[in-house]
Formats: sequence, structure tokens, C-alpha cells
Amino acid sequence: MNRANSLSLSDASDALDTGELCTPNWTPPLTKLRVYEAVYYLNRTFEAAILAVDRLERLEFFESESEKDWLAILKTRVDYLRASTNSLLVEDLQEYEQAEGGTPGRHKSRLGQGPGQPERRVLCRP
Repeated sequence: MNRANSLSLSDASDALDTGELCTPNWTPPLTKLRVYEAVYYLNRTFEAAILAVDRLERLEFFESESEKDWLAILKTRVDYLRASTNSLLVEDLQEYEQAEGGTPGRHKSRLGQGPGQPERRVLCRP
């Protein structure tokens, strides 16, 4: 058995006194901040794609109606993909936040949402 796994409380306090406590050789999982940053950058990228399609429309390089319609369809598809992705991400993040918070009812009442009030979901555009 590995010494780090078999330390008793007295062994651990002795190790702290002598500076010999072994640190685990692992990387912690992604933090909540990194997850929210990734969601932000994902939304920013969706917005950049929509703006690029707008720019193509304004350049008026595509002359036929079918090409113009294709650009409009592309913009709609990107926007729909962003909305679908955000919906799934919000559900997962909400479950994570509720599990991390322990008792979800306590947090809802602090936000002004008691039982019987409709749930509010807010998605911000970057």
C-alpha cells in the first residue's frame, strides 16, 4: 500500500510539521469558471459566424436569388444551432448548480422565485 494513502490523522499532522506531505500527482477537473468561459466563447463564435454571413450579404457578390436565399438559410441554421446548444447547456448547468448547491429550494427563494412562481431563464447574448 502507498504511504500517502495509508496516512492516519497523527501521521498527517506529523507530515505537515516536517513538510513531507506528498501532493497528489493529478490535475483537478475543469473549474466552473472555465466551463462558463467556454460557453461564453462558444456563443461569441456563433455570433461571429452570423456576422460573417451578414458581411457576405452586404458585399452583394452573390447575385442570384437562390444564392441570397442560401445565405439567409445559413444564418437561420447557425442561429437555430446556437439556440439548441444553449438550451442543452443551460439544462446541464442548472442541474450541476442545483447539485452543487445542495438544496435548490433555498437558492430559488433567494432569487425571488418561490414555489409556484414560474421559472425564469435568462440567456445573454455576448
